[in-house]
Amino acid sequence: MKFPDGSEAVAYSRLVPESDGSCVYSFVLHAPPVPLAQLEGALDQQAKILKEELKRLQQILEEPSRSVGSDERNREKSAAR
Repeated sequence: MKFPDGSEAVAYSRLVPESDGSCVYSFVLHAPPVPLAQLEGALDQQAKILKEELKRLQQILEEPSRSVGSDERNREKSAAR
């Protein structure tokens, strides 16, 4: 993951399906090996970035064309034309 200041860190994210049709999103960002005082300001900035990215992910997931199986249905419609 690359940050606005050019630094990089390791991050993992995952969507886990739930039985009710919803999903759980988890995100883990490994802290870089720097002094804690240096991290504190960066964490606030990263929290703001993550908040915006999660809003965008929500928009993408709520788009009707992004529903489960929509890619295959779109291919079938295109092939039928």
